[in-house]
Amino acid sequence: MSLSLTCKRCNEPITGEDEDELVARVQAHVATHSRLHGRFHQVSREQVLARLRRQEAKENSGHA
Repeated sequence: MSLSLTCKRCNEPITGEDEDELVARVQAHVATHSRLHGRFHQVSREQVLARLRRQEAKENSGHA
């Protein structure tokens, strides 16, 4: 089952086949944005998974 999140800054969908792949891709995406905008920003595995859980809960409640 594929998992995905959408970047809050650029609305680009970020997809992974599992949690590990999704976390790695989100972290790489954030790192790229940070370099492009001259800032240092990181997201932890826990932050990515928390956002994924919130998104899943929202989708399951019918408020997507």
